[in-house]
Amino acid sequence: MNSFRYETKIAKSPADVYAALTTKSGIQGWWTPDCDVPSQIGDLLNVRFGEMFHTYKIESLLPYEEVYWNCVEHFHNMPGLTIFDEWVGTRLSFKLSAVENGTQLLFEHEGLTEQLECYPHCSERWPFFLGVSLKEYVEIGTGRPYIDQEPAEFDT
Repeated sequence: MNSFRYETKIAKSPADVYAALTTKSGIQGWWTPDCDVPSQIGDLLNVRFGEMFHTYKIESLLPYEEVYWNCVEHFHNMPGLTIFDEWVGTRLSFKLSAVENGTQLLFEHEGLTEQLECYPHCSERWPFFLGVSLKEYVEIGTGRPYIDQEPAEFDT
């Protein structure tokens, strides 16, 4: 496996899901309130989670269909990790398809493999942030973004 994949259906239009992935208010609503979200291909998108951060180069923006980001800088200092920049060179893709009563989201984190030290942590977080927080943000207007602490769902 060369990537982590996750798929979910969101009961809103591809335009609504695309806006949540490509605007500052969207990213703030489901992923993290501390972000810089430009709108041009080639620009750098920054998301911050307390001391941790990710910087992505926007590679592709095809309205209502796909978004691609390439990780160019990363600092992930979770407890137990000894390698803090494993995501550098990985790529995130969000592919949207119109389906009956909504949008099918196919997410792929190319390069996030079981061999990476952060895999157990990240493979749990992506389903939460996409399948719970993004879904709730787009469908009902309130997501569960990171707020300088671990989400309650992971405290167990």
